[in-house]
Amino acid sequence: MATIILDQDYMLVDKKADVPEALTEIRRHPLLAVDCKGFKLGGGRSGDLTVIIVATQTKVFIFDVLKLGQRVFDDGLGAILEDKTKEKLMFDCRRDADNLFHQRKVQLTGVLDLQLLEVMYRKRRLPESEDESRRSSRTDEVQPLKGILRCIEMYVKDVAMIEAKLRCQRQVLGDSHVWKTRPLSEKLKSYCCVDTSALFTLYNKLKGGGRDHSRLVIASDRYADTFRCLPERTHGVFEFHPFLPLDIIPEADDSFEFPEASTKCIGCLRLFPADEFPKAQLRNKQRFCRVCIKAKSYALTKVSK
Repeated sequence: MATIILDQDYMLVDKKADVPEALTEIRRHPLLAVDCKGFKLGGGRSGDLTVIIVATQTKVFIFDVLKLGQRVFDDGLGAILEDKTKEKLMFDCRRDADNLFHQRKVQLTGVLDLQLLEVMYRKRRLPESEDESRRSSRTDEVQPLKGILRCIEMYVKDVAMIEAKLRCQRQVLGDSHVWKTRPLSEKLKSYCCVDTSALFTLYNKLKGGGRDHSRLVIASDRYADTFRCLPERTHGVFEFHPFLPLDIIPEADDSFEFPEASTKCIGCLRLFPADEFPKAQLRNKQRFCRVCIKAKSYALTKVSK
C-alpha cells in the first residue's frame, strides 16, 4: 500500500511478496537515488545495514533489510545496484559501498556521487591553476568536503526540506539503535523520503547541463572503491576527515587518465607519483600525501578544542 509522506509517494517493502513489485517498478527507471541506513553504518563493513532506500523521481521504496535479509539482494536488488546502466545518485557512497561489498557481496556501480559533483561545481567557478611545482607543495589543491545538509542549505534552499532533515537527524543522533527498531517510525520513513528526494533536487542544481557527467562517472567509481578495496579498515584519522582524497576526480580533458602511481602513502595506503611526497619524506620513508597531512592537522585541532 502506497502512502504520502511529505508529498512523496513511498512503499515500505518488508515482506518477501512485495519485493517483485518494487523491483519491477525500479527497473523501469534509468536514474535512481540510493541511500543506506543502519546501526553504526558510518563504520562501513563493521556496521549493520538494516534499511536501503531506492527512489525514482516519483516514488520511494524503503527495503527493510533487517526483515528481508540477504534474500532481497539475491532476488534482484543486488543486480540493480551492480548494474552500470542504472545510474544511482548517492552522497558520499564510500561507506555504503564498503558495507554492501563485504557484508552483502554486492559490487555497487553506476554511482553519481553528489559530494563529488559539488566539488566539481565549486571548481568550475575558480580560475584554472597552471602551477607546475612539485605536487607535494600544491597544498591549495586539497579540497574540503561538504555534508549533504550544508549542500541543501547552499544550493536547494528548501526550508521545509531542511527542517524535516534536521528533525530526523536529531532523532537518529539521540538514539543510535533507531534503525534496528521495528516497526520503523513515521519519522524515520519520512527521513528516508527526504534524503532520497533531496538527491534529485540537488543533482538538478549542480549538474550544469551534464558537461561533467563522464568525469563524475569515473570519479564516483573510484570513490566507491576508496574503502571497499582496503584489506582492513582502520577507522582512524586517515579515513575520517572532511577532505577529498587525491586523484579521485580526473582532469577536464579527453583522456581522463590519472597520474602514474607507484609510491604508497603510509596514512591512507594509496599509491601516488613520487613527487606527491617531499624529498625528505622519500628519504626517511615517512610518506604522507597532502590530504593525510591535512587530516593529521585537522585531528589535532579537534583534540585541542
